[in-house]
Parts: sequence; structure tokens; C-alpha cells
Amino acid sequence: MPIAPTCATSTERRKAHNTMSDILKASRPKGRSRRPKTYDEERTCAIADCITQLSKYNRAEFCHNHRPVRYPRLRGVLTTEE
Repeated sequence: MPIAPTCATSTERRKAHNTMSDILKASRPKGRSRRPKTYDEERTCAIADCITQLSKYNRAEFCHNHRPVRYPRLRGVLTTEE
């Protein structure tokens, strides 16, 4: 009686995977990377009673709790309210 063909073994799959990784190799981007913009490190929220210290990477002058409300730009058809 003939033996049924078996699936590939894990080592065969690993070898196939290694050959693909040999073909596709990643590399670091060329050139210099840009440093993040920084601001003063000792900044606090602009509200008088708030003592929240702002991150040196945060360009806002208010903390999250005191930031003015901004509404997103809406696109599409405007419906009239009745």
C-alpha cells in the first residue's frame, strides 16, 4: 500500500521562510532623522490657579483640562434645522 504524502515539516517551513527573509531585507532610512521640537521645560498651564506642568514637547499654553474647545471642520451636506 502506498504511503500518503505528508505536509512539510517545521524545519522545511523554516528553511523556506529563511530564504524569503534573505531576499527581503530591511534597512535603516538614509540621512539624518529630525529631532522633535522642544519648548521650555518649566512651563505650567496659563490659567492662574492651575499648577499642571506642561511637557517640553507640548506646544500648547494650556493643559488638557483648560484647553479651549475646538470644533472640527465638517464636510458634506448641511441640513437645515427647523
